[in-house]
Amino acid sequence: MKTLITITYLLVFSIFGFSQNLTEDSNGDKTDKVYDNLRNKKYNKLKSGNSLNVIKTIPSPISNIHDITYDGQNLWGAGFGYNYLYKISMIDGTKLDSIPTSLLRPYGLTFDGQYLWVSDAESDIIQKVDTIDGTVIQTFNAPALSPSYSAGLAFDGVNIWQNDQRERRSRASGDSTFVINPNGTLINEYEAKGDFPGGLTYDGTYLWSTDNYLDEIHKIDVSTFSIIETYDSPSNIPLGLAFDGQYLWIADNGSYRLYQIDIGIVLSNSDLNFLEKSIITYPNPSNGLINIDLNETYPNVKISIVDIAGKVVKSSNHGHTDFIQVDLTLNEGIFFLVIQTDQKSYSQKLIIE
Repeated sequence: MKTLITITYLLVFSIFGFSQNLTEDSNGDKTDKVYDNLRNKKYNKLKSGNSLNVIKTIPSPISNIHDITYDGQNLWGAGFGYNYLYKISMIDGTKLDSIPTSLLRPYGLTFDGQYLWVSDAESDIIQKVDTIDGTVIQTFNAPALSPSYSAGLAFDGVNIWQNDQRERRSRASGDSTFVINPNGTLINEYEAKGDFPGGLTYDGTYLWSTDNYLDEIHKIDVSTFSIIETYDSPSNIPLGLAFDGQYLWIADNGSYRLYQIDIGIVLSNSDLNFLEKSIITYPNPSNGLINIDLNETYPNVKISIVDIAGKVVKSSNHGHTDFIQVDLTLNEGIFFLVIQTDQKSYSQKLIIE
């Protein structure tokens, strides 16, 4: 009788609980059994029928990637079993740089225009981290009470959004999405969207959230936290999300690939030459006063400031000049400085602090 009870207990635990122990994949890399179970199990899913166009797909430089973010020039990625946060090439997915982290499960990642924010699903803390050397600038507890499982992060220009899975399994009751100010104070709390909420990102207007159980991506109104549209993910275990100013990026934990997705944002300056080096702008980061050294005189110059959603927030025209000073009154955040002359075009990430 005791043997029968023991076998029954083990069967129930294997179905409804996920082990926290590590396994190794075919390459010897550490994996998380939470996502091993999701990766290997088949579901009878009712697809939304809405799809998004994949611009390109690149390999992830790490297996078991959980979240990604965009710093204005490159992607950053975090994954289970790694002691580093990685800067990733958007061209081919190679590792460009890395900074150390002491977090065991860095499952949430976002960028505020200057620093990375990382959430740990093991200790349920959130850290503000210097991108240069990984120095921890600030640490506070995530809002959720135990049990919790901190997941994706997003920055909306003012506050941090966090997905929290109440249990380490799909379809758990109580999954939440929190709005937190940069000092760690809880601003608002919502019932999370989806059966297994994962990554988050903000495109300047809408919040995006993955559901890696149903393989869906939700477009969310931030003012009401209501779903505007649901799309089928092009991958089978979508986790991390990032927005690069025009396209959405999805980190997949099943194929270990990154997908660049067209979400219908059209930038009027998308065909600009981003590699022009003869023009110098300073200081950057800036408190609003920008100096632009054109290196030669141009009869016509147009200056535009574009936010991360592709909206032109300021523009001006200048004639017969080789130097321009622009005084901006903008909120803190990431923008793009676009300079157009009759002969050339130039664009550069601009950080206002």
